[in-house]
Amino acid sequence: MTKKALKVKNNKKLFSSTAIIKFWGCNSGISNWVYSDTPPAYYWSALNEKNVPKPSVAQATADFFQRETFGATSGSHIEFLVNGKWQIMKKQPKNHKGIGLHPDKGDYNSYKPQK
Repeated sequence: MTKKALKVKNNKKLFSSTAIIKFWGCNSGISNWVYSDTPPAYYWSALNEKNVPKPSVAQATADFFQRETFGATSGSHIEFLVNGKWQIMKKQPKNHKGIGLHPDKGDYNSYKPQK
């Protein structure tokens, strides 16, 4: 582990004992991912050279920080809280009271630290 990675890992002390981590990012909660390309492309497939299948981003984060981590099971979209309701809008409204990301379909998978 690099010095920088070790420093980041030691920052888990910044989390409370009941803290969780939540990723809204696309497919962050999908386990056993095997990347693919349409030949002759070899871009995403290069990630399969080691550690196949891949753990989910959420599982890797849970293991790294030793905190329960949630990851989205699909693509995600931005929503704005306007007049007490979450809405999908093309531009950020000035009167919003919050910004959230939500999976396009499905929900979140929970991952507990395994290492």
